[in-house]
Amino acid sequence: MKRTLSRSIAAAGALLAVALLAAACGDEAEALTKEEFIAQANEICETTNTDIQPIFDAIWEDIDDEFEGDEAAGEALLFQRFDDAMTEAMPFMDDQIAQLRALHPPEEDEEFLDKLIDDVESAVHGFAEVAAAAADGDQAAMAEMDDTGEAELAMDDANERATAYGLDNCGEE
Repeated sequence: MKRTLSRSIAAAGALLAVALLAAACGDEAEALTKEEFIAQANEICETTNTDIQPIFDAIWEDIDDEFEGDEAAGEALLFQRFDDAMTEAMPFMDDQIAQLRALHPPEEDEEFLDKLIDDVESAVHGFAEVAAAAADGDQAAMAEMDDTGEAELAMDDANERATAYGLDNCGEE
């Protein structure tokens, strides 16, 4: 497992919020231009990233020193810390979702954002489930926590699409 996994989780939270905003678009508010939407969404994501990054950085604190030579104990601690971090970060992600839902994306991009909703939501929830199962000792879930795991790859894909759209802070690794 690499530290990029925790960065991807934080970025995925930001992406989940961006993706879910399309579901909250109302008919009465005027849609933002793409540039306005990107600027506002990136600002929201930057704030959330600042809030949740320390949560995911803490996963790695003293991990090498505490379990030097006992790889199994260190791995078990990592799985528990990932699960705890996901639990702690979810309120921040939910708040971000609420803020982004208040935005109204450009009409021409709603289909793209709808697809992103499905993909990011699935990846984030999938990773949370895998992290919880790994923390409980599920061997298959432990293997899934690798950088090549399905949830990780789904998050990476969503991050790339968000970045390509211009949501640099939301697709940040």
